[in-house]
Amino acid sequence: TSVGRERGIVSTPRPSYEDNKACDEGSEDKARPDQTNPAASWMHARSSRKKRCPYTKYQTLELEKEFLFNMYLTRDRRHEVARLLNLSERQVKIWFQNRG
Repeated sequence: TSVGRERGIVSTPRPSYEDNKACDEGSEDKARPDQTNPAASWMHARSSRKKRCPYTKYQTLELEKEFLFNMYLTRDRRHEVARLLNLSERQVKIWFQNRG
């Protein structure tokens, strides 16, 4: 919109997460902190948390279908769903915990 451009807001297209490739690759910041600025050390500190990765539409659809079929997954089924959707078993488990 023209209002957004006047305020300096630029709309950029969202990255594609088709195979979660954007999440697997670390977005490492190669810039070194300014040694003369005492605030620079905490401003450039790396978090130990993994970057948040939204599910693809396909993954969400398949997880929703599985949830409608059965609200609770066995360990074997969780492993199978994770393998089919290219997710970790932990991601599948947490998705079901949050959904239910």
